[in-house]
Amino acid sequence: MKTSKLFETVTLIIVTFYLSGCAAAVIPLIIAQGAAFGFTTFKTVQTTTGGSVGISFSDDKNSIKNKTELTAITTPAIWPDNEIEVYMAEKMQDSGVFDSVITPSRVSKIIKKLDIDNHVNNMTRQELVENFKKICAKTQADSIIAFKNMGSEINSNIWSFDRGNITQKSTLIVYSNKSKSIVYQTTMVLKSEIGGKTENDQEVLRIAAEAAAEKIILLTQS
Repeated sequence: MKTSKLFETVTLIIVTFYLSGCAAAVIPLIIAQGAAFGFTTFKTVQTTTGGSVGISFSDDKNSIKNKTELTAITTPAIWPDNEIEVYMAEKMQDSGVFDSVITPSRVSKIIKKLDIDNHVNNMTRQELVENFKKICAKTQADSIIAFKNMGSEINSNIWSFDRGNITQKSTLIVYSNKSKSIVYQTTMVLKSEIGGKTENDQEVLRIAAEAAAEKIILLTQS
């Protein structure tokens, strides 16, 4: 499977820098405003190599619209890109919240049959809606969940004793087949500190994927 377009910059750069820290642990944070971006901090996870990965979103539960469409989701399909979508699908399946989760593998086969461009960044909003509609028709999914890459930036802190960091942004999109429209989107920010040990890129992807899955579950249950 090719490197994820969504987090490829993180995975390529992170192996040349290092994260330092101690034993692995998951540290859920009380919802608070992230100072660096003005986003809402969702969670911070300490990795097995001692580093930390923070996940933030550009919205909070009080700013979410289209709650009726979101809480009606029972059979979401996951638009394929790479490992992050697979990890997200696994988390959503394991939650027991949904009647069924249409996996990236299954959606990928249909995309190929229909000769659809699978890269979300290549499509306009109208093209996305039309293609999401086709996938729902073929899979009986009531919704589509997809990521759109928004790029990354590096703060190496060369002249500072503070740790540097890699920040990756993406748009998390939810399409509802009931309303035939995109009913939710938020900017997701992954911030990974640069330290002294080699980070496991797959672990970083899994952390991001599971946070996205948890976000989706909260949206459909609130």
